[in-house]
Amino acid sequence: MTVPEEVPSDEYLAKEALSGKDETFTELIRRHKQVVLNIIARHIRNHYELDDLCQEIFIMVYQNLRRYHCDEPFEHWVSMIAFNTCNNVFRKQRCKCTDVPPDHGPFALSDPAFEELPDDEA
Repeated sequence: MTVPEEVPSDEYLAKEALSGKDETFTELIRRHKQVVLNIIARHIRNHYELDDLCQEIFIMVYQNLRRYHCDEPFEHWVSMIAFNTCNNVFRKQRCKCTDVPPDHGPFALSDPAFEELPDDEA
């Protein structure tokens, strides 16, 4: 009779990834990708950005793996990174929409087309 292998914990995989074992980080991505995608889908309007943003988040996770404390669940830590990243992207998108002053947009009142209108139509 064979004994089933014990599934390594996320914390163990994170420690192994820190020591240079890339396949362990790949397993962490596999385990948590859907959670990250769900967080992104709730925060980002443009669903074409899902995969790119997911990849960005896991790059950040990898770059900050040394900051992960094994006393908290890995999924919670990854979720916080995803949530914060989505909020930053949302803020940047919102700023892009409001950065154009009203007199400089595509329908600015100083547009020559408005100047050509008779006074009663302006």
